[in-house]
Amino acid sequence: MPNYTLINEKLLEVAVAGEEVYSKKGAMVAFTGDITFARSFLAGGGVQDLAMRQVTGEAFQVMTARGHGNVYYAYRGFFVLSIALAGETMYIESESLLAFDGRLRTGTAFLGNQGLVQGWPAA
Repeated sequence: MPNYTLINEKLLEVAVAGEEVYSKKGAMVAFTGDITFARSFLAGGGVQDLAMRQVTGEAFQVMTARGHGNVYYAYRGFFVLSIALAGETMYIESESLLAFDGRLRTGTAFLGNQGLVQGWPAA
C-alpha cells in the first residue's frame, strides 16, 4: 500500500510499490524511480460514478501513477492536509482533493448546483 508523507505544509510524498495512486491532474511536481503516468477516467470508481460526475457536471480530472518509486504532489501553493480514514465517510469538494489510492472508494454526491466527491475506505 502506498505510504503518504508530508514533506512540508505544501508538498506530499507518496511512496509507490506497484499500486495505483490517483491525483488531481497537474499536481505531480516530481518523481523518482520507475513510475508511469496516465489519465484516469474512473479514478478508482466505477462506470456509475463516471456517469454521476457527468450528470452533476463534476469536472474532476484525475491522473494515475503506477510503478515503484516516490511521487511528489503539490498544487498551486495550497496547503496540504493528510487525513486517515478508518470506516468513516467524508465529503470533500473535488477541487480540494490532491491524491489517494485504491483503499478509498470515491463517489459523487449531488447537492443542488454543486458536486462533491465523497470517499470512504474500501472494504
